[in-house]
Formats: sequence, structure tokens, C-alpha cells
Amino acid sequence: MLLRGTADRGPAPGPPWAEQLGGEAVTDREWIEAFAASLGVEPPSQEDFTALLALAGVAAHASKRTAAPVACWLVARAGIDAQAALVIAEQIAGEPE
Repeated sequence: MLLRGTADRGPAPGPPWAEQLGGEAVTDREWIEAFAASLGVEPPSQEDFTALLALAGVAAHASKRTAAPVACWLVARAGIDAQAALVIAEQIAGEPE
């Protein structure tokens, strides 16, 4: 059995949105900006981006890793600031503020 990307098939195609971004590898920020634009919303500020990554890290290390994306979803559902959510997550995880 041959896998995509082997010599007989050539490289695997990139994800569908890669063509919109020039077909090249993109950074996390570039991907988030494209995703936000596709959803019709503004991308997170650098401060919120950093806080969301920290929140995901707290959730993933305090529980199973699957808690990370769901914790970020809950922040959006609650409509609270990412930094405030990070403080709450750290309290629940028993981490110092």
C-alpha cells in the first residue's frame, strides 16, 4: 500500500483554504485570520491570541487534552474576555495566578 506523497503519486494536495493563501505553508496567525474572515468575524488580538493559547494549555494539562478546544469554545459562548477566562481556568486547575 502506498501513501499519498510517495514518488508515484506526487505530493499530497494542501488543504482547500491553502489556495486562498497562495498555496504556501502559513503561520498560525495567518490561518486564524483566514478562518476569521471566512466566519465573518475579526481575528483575536495578539493579547487574546496569547491568552487563548495559555487557556488551552491550562485546560490540556489539568485534564485530558480534549478539554483545550472545548474550553476555548466555552469562552466564546460565555462572551468573556480571554484573559479573564484564563484566570478562572488557572483557579480551577489550582495554578497560581
